[in-house]
Amino acid sequence: MLRPHGVRGAVLLGVDQSLRETVVPGLEIDIEDIGSFTVESASPHKTGLLVQFREMNDRDDAERASGRWASVPRKTLPDTAAGQYYDFELVGAEVKSAADGSTLGTVREVIATGANDVYRVEGPAGELLIPAVEGVVIEVDTETGTVTVDPAGLVSPDAQ
Repeated sequence: MLRPHGVRGAVLLGVDQSLRETVVPGLEIDIEDIGSFTVESASPHKTGLLVQFREMNDRDDAERASGRWASVPRKTLPDTAAGQYYDFELVGAEVKSAADGSTLGTVREVIATGANDVYRVEGPAGELLIPAVEGVVIEVDTETGTVTVDPAGLVSPDAQ
């Protein structure tokens, strides 16, 4: 989501933590209902990025983008290493138990904690915080939108 910053056409871009390093000069970003824009510069600013687009020269230009969603085609993003995923590939995924295949819920957010990510999952047992570590996350299938986890120690036996 975008909002204007300053008078020279810069915008504050809220961005998945997993995508911060991919917003670089030359990247084409599509802004909802407006068109495609080229990143001139990008720098960290609080929880997002301060971005200057080549095609935005003043606050009026930036105002047109306010409140709109920004996106890039998946194919323009760098490939991730095995076992690594962009946050947007996980949000909305169905989380299943490796023990019995039951659905534990849906990934609503990926929280970066420093040591490891944590998946915030909402489901029948309420909110679960699942650490994205080996032994807990068994499999991630971005094609089917599923994350398989070993729930031992994460939920009480009555909640499954």
